[in-house]
Amino acid sequence: RAGRTQDPVFPMKRAGWGVLSLSLALLAALEALPFRAAAMRKQSPSRLGWDAALHALSGLDLFDDLRRLRLFAALGDVFGAHWWGPFWALVSLPAHALFGRSLESASLPSLAAFLLVPPAALLVVRSLDRSMSAAALGATLVGLLALRSPMLLEVSAWPMLEALGGALTV
Repeated sequence: RAGRTQDPVFPMKRAGWGVLSLSLALLAALEALPFRAAAMRKQSPSRLGWDAALHALSGLDLFDDLRRLRLFAALGDVFGAHWWGPFWALVSLPAHALFGRSLESASLPSLAAFLLVPPAALLVVRSLDRSMSAAALGATLVGLLALRSPMLLEVSAWPMLEALGGALTV
């Protein structure tokens, strides 16, 4: 770009941000996966609250209608949502297609959101200050606040919009 000098360290800084982002995502996975396994052992469809059950069911209904090529029924699922819009059903559809019809599949978007929050938060820090000291501070804050949050960890196992909404907000 005209008027800008090349910083020979910039590619290394970019790589440093990438490594830091991946490290935070890995830490999130190390935090969430054992909790998720324990939560899924204790959770059953009959123990879900009505809103979590409705989210899970909306994704399953849409998946079943598309799998059976009932396109008008699928359109009815998308446009006929009563309590919430079709967002959860659409987001959970790939999980059902890849991993089958289960409560675990229905809650995978929440897990993905939990794993994406730390790198996304780090990108927010990077947009504010590109120095590596800011990266270290940002990684520490994300680690302390997001990865150790009992509530964020809990909702990562729910078929609900909270984790996904938080990730999209970040």
